[in-house]
Amino acid sequence: MSLSDGGYQLRLLGAFQLYGPAGQRIPVQSKRAMALMAALAMAPSGERSRQWAQGLLWGSRQPQQAQGSLRRELMTIRAQLPRDSTLLMADKLSLRLDLAQIEIDARAPVSPIEAAGAEFLEGIDLAGEEGFEDWLRDMRAQARTRAYPPAAQAPSGSPPLRLPEAVGRPVIAVLPFENLTADGALDFAVEALSDDLIEALSRTRWMPVISRHSSAPLRDQQPSAAAVSLGVRYILAGTVRAASGGAALALSLFDARDGTSVWTQTMAFGEQSNVATAGVILGAIAGPLVARVDNIEQMRAIAAPDGGDVCNLIWQGRWHLNQHTLAHGQQAIALLEQALELAPQSTEALQQLIYARINRAWSLRSSDAETRAIRKLAQRAMAADPFDGRGYAYAGICEVWARNHARARRLLNEAVELNPSLAIAFMHLGNANYLDGLPAAAIAPLMQALRLSPYDPYCFFIFGELAMAHWLTGDHDGACAWADRAITLREGYWFAHVIKIAAADAAMDAALKAEALRSLYASKPGFDPAVIDWIPFSDPAHNRRLKQALRD
Repeated sequence: MSLSDGGYQLRLLGAFQLYGPAGQRIPVQSKRAMALMAALAMAPSGERSRQWAQGLLWGSRQPQQAQGSLRRELMTIRAQLPRDSTLLMADKLSLRLDLAQIEIDARAPVSPIEAAGAEFLEGIDLAGEEGFEDWLRDMRAQARTRAYPPAAQAPSGSPPLRLPEAVGRPVIAVLPFENLTADGALDFAVEALSDDLIEALSRTRWMPVISRHSSAPLRDQQPSAAAVSLGVRYILAGTVRAASGGAALALSLFDARDGTSVWTQTMAFGEQSNVATAGVILGAIAGPLVARVDNIEQMRAIAAPDGGDVCNLIWQGRWHLNQHTLAHGQQAIALLEQALELAPQSTEALQQLIYARINRAWSLRSSDAETRAIRKLAQRAMAADPFDGRGYAYAGICEVWARNHARARRLLNEAVELNPSLAIAFMHLGNANYLDGLPAAAIAPLMQALRLSPYDPYCFFIFGELAMAHWLTGDHDGACAWADRAITLREGYWFAHVIKIAAADAAMDAALKAEALRSLYASKPGFDPAVIDWIPFSDPAHNRRLKQALRD
């Protein structure tokens, strides 16, 4: 690309210079703005996470200060670009320089004579930012050898593909929602909701989502025709209609294989444009929708297995895992290990294997060595895809088991930030809170996990966690009620039985306690109270209280 091609040019060898499509010099005054542009320009795909950029350029500052500083630099750079420019794009998680629109001198092959004396980012340094200084030294060393990593070019204006093994996965498209009410003021809110939902679903890393630019032109097509045009497996359509007291949003998920509607949901649309409620609304849609697709794909893989297909192996593993037996769990691990062996770079196979091993470790109350092994796998997953909240959640679970509850909460909160629809992260955030002496703070994230995944096969676990949180706050009736719900779903869940016994004991209800004790030993004849010591409370007095309730 040259200036005559109508693209941008960026000079990083020597003094920083940026030129626009018409050849005009674009003034960039801030050193950090120059450093940010250079960091994105030298990234293999032109993309970095916001967190990475904040650490590189403002690592010496508090996180909130770094976030604000990054926002200001982005605004400064954008103010200098043409109004309709898509050169520099940003979302809640990432920053991206469209490499298809810009020529970068540090990327182009040059002769040693041309490169002589051209220092990378000449005159630029950020005092006190050691991370940036290390990066700059590395870039300057590479400038002398011209050994930069190759740029991954993408079509102009298209979002980067973050799912390299997307082939064979259940791709979904969200058609623009329609406002069928007489209230034109809702048009913006209806369109914004479908856009926000695309973003929310894109955080579900195993299910690729078609971009709005691809699905929007098919607004008026029937779902089956749109699915064929886009080459997707699922289509989500939505309409807003007048209803008593306001408006209602009706959603339908269609399976392109037979054109049937496989999931529907209706909800009030009175406050959809209210930012304060947007997250709750999106979670109420995304969580159940993703769970439904997950279930369909598991059943499909089991009904028509294709032994050598990595995606099928993953779905079969998921199905076995949700049968809640040790034998099925071991079969799940074997299938997922096979998938990872066939595709060592598959982040999805890795994520699912970690989840299966976590479930086995939880069932068997495995050793510290197994926890450390799982934590290493979780760290590998975080490095492989830093945008996937699951890796952070799994690492957080391991920290909970190791009684590092503050560290666990940081990881689990990061998982929630990456994927606000990730039920398992909310589930274990509540778990980490009550284990660390914050039972009241456990209830809200546990309830959010329940809202996000109301039909999750592991709902019995959420019910048990809610029972424990209520017992620790002194709400004995609430503890018994939640424990009963857990036991109804999984009769042999000793954890819920023990909480009900302890709650009845604290309430001095001898009859209820006697009944709860009988129920525990009827469903778990060989139950050993010593297992209670495995519950990783910060304060072991809680373990002793639970065991004492069984003895009295």
